[in-house]
Amino acid sequence: MDFIFWVIVKMALAAAISYAVMVLTKQKPEDTYTDPDKFKNPEVREGTKFPIIAGTCWIENPIVGWFGDVNWTSTRVRLSGTGGREVYINHYKYGALHILTQGVSDGILQIRVDNDIVWPTEGQIKVLNADGAASCYLKLYELYGGLHEYNGQITEQGGGLWGRVRFRYGETTQLQNAYLVGNCGASISADRGLTSTVLEKVTIGGTTQMRPWKYLVKRTNVLTTGEAQWYPSKAAIRTYEINPIHWLREIYTDTEWGLSTPTSSVNDTNLEAAADVLYDEGFGICIKWEGEQSLEAHVKDVLRYINAVIYEDHLTGMLEMKLIRDDYVIGDLEVFDETDIVNIESFSRGLMHKIPDVTYLKYWDMYNNIPVLTANHDMALINAQGERLIPNEVAYTGVVNDVLAGQLAARDQHQLGAFVAQIKLKCKRTMAHLNPGDVFNLSYESRGIVSMVVRVLTCHYGTLADGVVAFDCIEDIFGMKDSLYAAPPASGWDDFVDDPEYVELFTIAEAAMSGVDPTVTVE
Repeated sequence: MDFIFWVIVKMALAAAISYAVMVLTKQKPEDTYTDPDKFKNPEVREGTKFPIIAGTCWIENPIVGWFGDVNWTSTRVRLSGTGGREVYINHYKYGALHILTQGVSDGILQIRVDNDIVWPTEGQIKVLNADGAASCYLKLYELYGGLHEYNGQITEQGGGLWGRVRFRYGETTQLQNAYLVGNCGASISADRGLTSTVLEKVTIGGTTQMRPWKYLVKRTNVLTTGEAQWYPSKAAIRTYEINPIHWLREIYTDTEWGLSTPTSSVNDTNLEAAADVLYDEGFGICIKWEGEQSLEAHVKDVLRYINAVIYEDHLTGMLEMKLIRDDYVIGDLEVFDETDIVNIESFSRGLMHKIPDVTYLKYWDMYNNIPVLTANHDMALINAQGERLIPNEVAYTGVVNDVLAGQLAARDQHQLGAFVAQIKLKCKRTMAHLNPGDVFNLSYESRGIVSMVVRVLTCHYGTLADGVVAFDCIEDIFGMKDSLYAAPPASGWDDFVDDPEYVELFTIAEAAMSGVDPTVTVE
């Protein structure tokens, strides 16, 4: 027993001396390799598409292109309240490649780990970094509980977060990342054409639970190819948003992921004029396409935002756009009547009891990264419908400005409550020059229409042999106040009923009863 006792004592003394030497000489214990499989990372499946952003968007689930170089390591810390005594605390640290978006970007503006803002300023929600930073060094030693001392004992509650994060914007001249080369070999990709980050041996505390990384990425002044943005002076709205015209043009002309329309077939003069209008309106968006819907459907969604139509001019073959705005003088519009219109196929207005009287609009709070609702009530319509709320719910999650969101809610509700007419026309080919979005003055005597401003929605040109064209139209909301209608013609009804005459005296009689006079006279 004495022998065993002294062996234990010697071992304890040796451990104590070793620890004392380590502390006094500030010797760092060796790192210990850790199996990366202990950590759970998001899985990437074949066919996964990289998102493409326009404006400034959160990337909440970056694709982990590589994960490794994992160690259980020790970090020297100076303890408070102990005269500056230093000890080593164990932590996990690792490396990773996070692929954020397809295409070149302007900059990474903010990083969150889980829901904690870790860069550029911890916890400051509206502090964003300037464009194009090359890297950042995180120094959040107290995050998730950090390191603590209690009665001389070190305790950990999640550990801190520190280390180098390298930003890579995917330019055509981008070189390989030295850290990735050191871990993956010289054949590692330079990741050109992708916006990504490299976590270069980042320390995450004493847990194998991988918290989600989130990045706020901006792209307004550069195309995804890395080329300079088209019409750059009107590209950015309020710095962080993009002009929707720029985004639509890129969708149509990009040859890698877009619709591959030749730029020679785009009427840039027309698009520049539209971009000027939206720039002056302060109409910017922050939106991303992740491949869940077709590009054609995405284009329709953006056109819904800005209230516009895009089309190929059938006379010139050029791609053009028309914004639906109050941008015309009624007296200057072409007038079409029975001499041009073969027939009004249908003419209808909405029913009051079915028209929504309140619009609930969902947009996006970029700083808090959450959806927000705003509402617009048509009080006159609500009163006319007996105080019954009939909701219209719309989503404009690419809008991040609360003022613009309020304007869109008011616009949509105003259009619903205007009871505009829906019209289908069959016309002669004298009207075949009209394009979607064009407005004209409709006059049609048999319908009692003296003057009505009508806007073309869709065109069906048919063939020259048909001799007719067809249009789906709508009464233009901006010209409704100036519409003129003829007094309705006489109906032709002949009323054969004479006016009623006053009866001065009448008699009520009932069956005779014994002992009762059966006749009563009333004056």
